[in-house]
Amino acid sequence: MAETSFRASSLRASSASLVGIELPILEVRYEDLKVEAEAHVGSRALPSFKNFSIGMVEGLLQTLHLRSSQKKHLDILQGISGIVQHSRLTLLLGPPGSGKTTFLLALAGRLDKELELIPIWWRWYYWLCPLAWTLYGMFASQYGDKEEMVVDVGQTVKQFLEDYYGYKHNFVGVVAVVSLAFPVMFALIFAIAIKILNFQNR
Repeated sequence: MAETSFRASSLRASSASLVGIELPILEVRYEDLKVEAEAHVGSRALPSFKNFSIGMVEGLLQTLHLRSSQKKHLDILQGISGIVQHSRLTLLLGPPGSGKTTFLLALAGRLDKELELIPIWWRWYYWLCPLAWTLYGMFASQYGDKEEMVVDVGQTVKQFLEDYYGYKHNFVGVVAVVSLAFPVMFALIFAIAIKILNFQNR
């Protein structure tokens, strides 16, 4: 099988050289690649109805800030750097659970959405920041529906914004409402503060 694949690639290369076509040389570079996750360990991680029910209750209690998360912090990949060169056969070895699949998914840009790559406190700060909503609305409204290909990435502009930044064009309406709600909220806070403090009565 490997010999057949090699002969096919050699035939394509020779055919391209005969007609004066230069095949692009591609290589994959990665530097300080880190992947972290929050997950249950032991029997608590088994897919069962009991664990599912406990997870639902824990999620509700965490939303109400009545219980902290019982998940353990796991470092799946820790600062990996390297280069996968063209025309080379690269062998990836490691014991079960060492992160081989996660590594390949990271290189392909297809990591599971459940992997918590950003700390929870930072995500809360992001959604409470007016500037974050402004950037979301600006990029999603202007580029979120573009189907042109990004040459260096191999994706459309729409797919790139959704995969790498989470900006979705169909979410622009909500972003507009939230962006308008921020100045209204600040104006109300200002008016209430003036009424309560009322410096003129000093």
